[in-house]
Amino acid sequence: MFTVYLQNIEQGLMVTKGYWQYPGIMFHDRKIAPPKILKIISDIRPDVCMFTESSVEFKKHFDSTGMNIAQFKFPNSSQCNVILTSHKIINSKSIMLQSGWQKRVLGYAKIKVGNKRVNLLVAHLALGKDARIKQLRFISDFINTLKGPIIFGGDLNTDDKKELNILCNAKLFLASKMMRTFPSWKALNGGGRAFDHVFVRNLSWIHASILKENISDHTGLVIKFRNIY
Repeated sequence: MFTVYLQNIEQGLMVTKGYWQYPGIMFHDRKIAPPKILKIISDIRPDVCMFTESSVEFKKHFDSTGMNIAQFKFPNSSQCNVILTSHKIINSKSIMLQSGWQKRVLGYAKIKVGNKRVNLLVAHLALGKDARIKQLRFISDFINTLKGPIIFGGDLNTDDKKELNILCNAKLFLASKMMRTFPSWKALNGGGRAFDHVFVRNLSWIHASILKENISDHTGLVIKFRNIY
């Protein structure tokens, strides 16, 4: 069994009921969210965590899990994307995405799982459709340069199947099954939109679910795989 946990953690702001929570919450010290995230990690024991809209200040909390970490920092910002894994990280790098005024980064890490080398990618894509399509095409082309199993997860900011089908050019399979994740207070009640996705190649899918623990404006996704081939 191989488990992936994906979530936009919104820099720990804990907006879980509605955006009317924003006044005042922007100035919180963000000490509430990290222990909740660590509790989820402890409970589900994932092989890989992928976090978007994280903060570099959370590294000390993630280090306490004993998992290996790669942070992919946004330029001129404390915001970052994160990969945590219980497996050895062979290498990692940040790749800038074309995004207009919004700074966006594709995080890449290669890990060793048994005798396999698995490629992990995490991204938080643009809000604008034109920029997002360019990013998806870039990511698809980049993935086509990689050999072996692929796991690509992130907040892609779209549930448009035509956009998501761009990733079919990289022979990826949508393991998260268009599950609704945003906003969390609607998604947990059967509404909302499917903005967070996990695409894979060369993994045998078993099950996808959303987390009931509400720690952000996005619900978390947990994807389980039988094996890597």
